[in-house]
Amino acid sequence: MTFEQVTFSDLRKIISDSPPWNDLLAEGTLDSAASGTAVDADEFTYTSDDALNGAWIYLNGGVGAGQERYISDFTASSDSASVVPNWTTTPGATSTYEVHRKARVSQYNRAIKRGLRADRNFHQVRAMDSSLLGVDRQREYALPGNFAHLHSIQYIRESDYDVTPVTMDPWDWEALPNGMIRFRHPIPINAQIRFHGMKFPDIPDEDTDVLQVNVELITLYALSVLDTTNHTERYMEYIRFRDDLNLTMPANSVPVSVY
Repeated sequence: MTFEQVTFSDLRKIISDSPPWNDLLAEGTLDSAASGTAVDADEFTYTSDDALNGAWIYLNGGVGAGQERYISDFTASSDSASVVPNWTTTPGATSTYEVHRKARVSQYNRAIKRGLRADRNFHQVRAMDSSLLGVDRQREYALPGNFAHLHSIQYIRESDYDVTPVTMDPWDWEALPNGMIRFRHPIPINAQIRFHGMKFPDIPDEDTDVLQVNVELITLYALSVLDTTNHTERYMEYIRFRDDLNLTMPANSVPVSVY
């Protein structure tokens, strides 16, 4: 199964630009702006006035990032979009943007998050966490991070950080149903504990958050949510694609999260 590394913003643009949805009307970096306008000669290439009327422009980076405004008028000769209400913070030549009409950015974001939660098993990525240190006489630890499966656990003594870690035998630890890990013997004091396995994706909050996901699967799910007219057809397409995915884990993989 193929994973791609994309930002939340890039994933949203991929989904909105997917045919036959085709809702990424423009995206790029503004040339200039005023309190109630946005100008981009490179991407506002529509030849007809009012071509972008009724769409929404969202600033995804640079000055004024996070603002979304309704385009009330578009003038082709000046490559200029008039927005309402006026910008709270006027964007500038460093401001990046995207324009949509069929759905607003908040709707795209909700659809992506729903897809991540609905199919989190299909978006697990390999991960290693070394944030825990051994505590005197302690045998149980809360599993750090967002692990779904553990493949192996290692530790390395405080005085031996420059040597090969000790890989624990599978019978020397067990995953408990409450998100805890129990070791048969205490880990040496201050030894670095290294967990190797698969993690669920983090649910993004910011446009710059980086995700490692199966982009096609997320795209199909999100469009099944957004395209209410063709919901059934799109949902069945998503189901067929998901059912063809090969979701396999190593033979020694141990599930550790409560579903």
